[in-house]
Amino acid sequence: MNDPQTLAALEAIGRLLTARAGLSPALLTPSALESIVCHRARELGLDLPKFEARLGQDERELVRLASSVSVPETWLFRYRESFELLRARLSARRKMGQPHLEIASLGCATGAEAWSVAACALSCGWQPGAVRVHAVDRSEEALRALEAGLAPTSILRDPLPEWASPWIVNEQGSARISAQVRQCVQPLRADFVATSPALPAPLDVILCRNVLIYLTPAGRATLRRRLVDLAGESALILLGHADGINTDGMLVSEGPHAAFAWRARSPNAQRNDADAGRRRPTRSTTASPARDRRVVDKHASPSRGECAPTEPRATSSAHEPTPTSPSERVRDLIAAGDLERAEEFAQAEVRARPSDIEMLELFAGVLLARHRMADARRAYEKVVYLEPRHGPALLALAELSMQLGHEADAARYRLRASRTDG
Repeated sequence: MNDPQTLAALEAIGRLLTARAGLSPALLTPSALESIVCHRARELGLDLPKFEARLGQDERELVRLASSVSVPETWLFRYRESFELLRARLSARRKMGQPHLEIASLGCATGAEAWSVAACALSCGWQPGAVRVHAVDRSEEALRALEAGLAPTSILRDPLPEWASPWIVNEQGSARISAQVRQCVQPLRADFVATSPALPAPLDVILCRNVLIYLTPAGRATLRRRLVDLAGESALILLGHADGINTDGMLVSEGPHAAFAWRARSPNAQRNDADAGRRRPTRSTTASPARDRRVVDKHASPSRGECAPTEPRATSSAHEPTPTSPSERVRDLIAAGDLERAEEFAQAEVRARPSDIEMLELFAGVLLARHRMADARRAYEKVVYLEPRHGPALLALAELSMQLGHEADAARYRLRASRTDG
């Protein structure tokens, strides 16, 4: 990529994807875009400047490229703990006499998420006519494949749970999606980042796995608000470990940490927090207040279901007791949105105690929240060096390696993660 014209075209395409598709600039460097963009330009018989010009005029082509860049890799029943938690919740709702289920899979990609959640509901005794899974994606190609029931072999990554049969069956390395599962799934073409999809709110379950990490901070904040607007107070919101949830008080961790599940925080609780904040005296020199420990980004400490927020937010400081441990202090800074101080403090602690796995996880999460993916990857590598079977850190490394263009490393980390207990 020594050609200045090529570099300029790739940079312009990256800016266009950020402005029009809401993708994070950190994912759109020329080196990250080069192979995808050049391949598509060759398919169309265009040089890069002409391809750039076409993207500015052809919305369908822009969506196609955005989907190629940002489609999160997924497979059937990914994050098994999520589906075990979901089965328990859906079984309870059925026993309570709820007549039907409204579920959304945002960013359905290969269809694995939509099919998985439909099979999960059917395994709890729900009938196909009572389950609607709205599979929302901006890619026409993905939705056509979903509607046709075309399951790529890549979605069979882990052994299928016993309860998935007969709705989804592994037939000699290929997934057979039953007619009952397909009946539950309703494809919907929409750019849910750009506008709120036309879905029946409140929903019972929302899956939005590893989507937020691809967006700009403004895009993430908008999508979080949409998730809350679509969710009922008892809805289960299933996210990916790499999503970087901001500590804005809208979401509360739910269920086992490895399920990466959340629920919308009640409006009354949010108002009470706001009222309490207005009543507190503030001093800029005092420590930031401790927040609800559950409302934290999972990237900061994946094994505990907590992560660093993805963007700073304004917050008042209050005089409260000094935290009893360095990790609590880092979490308090994270909860206050002060990522810069959180990074400085965590880095100093890591230097002083390089074998402290908990602090290394927190440090990696803060780095990731600040879009320092290469640095975050190195921090997670230290975690798995100290604890080779650390499943959440291995999964984080797989995601980061893919985004940084190291596909062989990603496959290796994913294989290692599959051999752990979680």
